[in-house]
Amino acid sequence: MRLGPEGLFLVGRAEGLSLAVFHELTERPQPFALKVDYRGLPPPVEELDLVHLIPARRSEVRRGTLVLRGGADGFEFLRISPCGHAATDSDERIARVVEVERPGVVIRLDSRRWRLLGSLLVGVPGFPRAYAWWRRFSSLVKKLLKPLPCPVSLGPPEALARGVIEKYSHPGEVEQQIKLLDGGLEEWEEDLFARVLPRPGRLLIVGCGAGREAVALARQGFRVVGIDPAPGLIEAARRHAEAHGVQAIFEVKTVSELDGFPESFDAILCSRYEHIPTRRRRIEMLRQLQRLARPQGIIILTAGWHPTRGPRLALVDGLRWLLCRLLGGRFATEPGDRLIRHLSLASDAEVPCFYHAFRSPHEIRQEIEAAGLTGEMDPQGPWIIRRPG
Repeated sequence: MRLGPEGLFLVGRAEGLSLAVFHELTERPQPFALKVDYRGLPPPVEELDLVHLIPARRSEVRRGTLVLRGGADGFEFLRISPCGHAATDSDERIARVVEVERPGVVIRLDSRRWRLLGSLLVGVPGFPRAYAWWRRFSSLVKKLLKPLPCPVSLGPPEALARGVIEKYSHPGEVEQQIKLLDGGLEEWEEDLFARVLPRPGRLLIVGCGAGREAVALARQGFRVVGIDPAPGLIEAARRHAEAHGVQAIFEVKTVSELDGFPESFDAILCSRYEHIPTRRRRIEMLRQLQRLARPQGIIILTAGWHPTRGPRLALVDGLRWLLCRLLGGRFATEPGDRLIRHLSLASDAEVPCFYHAFRSPHEIRQEIEAAGLTGEMDPQGPWIIRRPG
């Protein structure tokens, strides 16, 4: 399985692993770590695992050892087979996998068990197929013994909202957003904003992050106010605006804390809608945005949906639906509420945060209409929301 740099995130440098950097790293004895964003990798590596590696030569590792190899056609995780190699192959620089981490689990591949398993996987015909069946069977047993993949109750909405702020404030997340700044607006954003934003106009960007969209639009002549509850992101946005010589206002605030701007904005860009806990709070935020927009202003809302879910998540959501009916406002966790561990490959997987998984566009439309607004989904994805009439 060939892997591209975009799914191999070099943790120490907060960037994708290029072939040039791989050659540089394998020339030195220091270990390094990667976050992998691929499925179907050799066991025990799974999607979004943190993989620790040590540079080595191919001739130095025993058979069955799991290594990362880099070549002109991409990267590959593979096990060293017992077959002989040409001299050029034996001198090839690779990286040996020594440890695999995921939340609550640390797997050390230098242990006796994993050394034996690696030898069997490459040395015994038919063993890889048998081991794959065993893994599937073990996974099924674990699911039967623990049928609920996440807690039925996620706790108070206030605590969930604070957790989202803390997640976005993590230094790795801030650094990752800063690295995206030079890219400016994406192509679909350029097309959307050219069609729907009134020019020149006053814009509010809710969840502005490090200022990627804000600075790009300010350079186009818009008067921009950006708010975000993560202080590190707002600091980065201010530095980014100053570096490009543009005037924009950035404040560490949420929408509910934004005073003094009634009916002030021609357009409002709003992201992170799925991170707002409870339907009531999301609807109230839309009403607050309506009060901030001018009568003919628009709200551009970014919100996705996830139509599929497995039977275990369906069971959790069913229990939540029942408890919401029985307990009313005393039970705040709703069907579709999740805890996610990755906002980006720079995320600390040990720290989850709240996310609401909408099942369909209809569910999003219902919340927009419950706020007294009308909305249509643009072909580019976001919702274009206006006041009725």
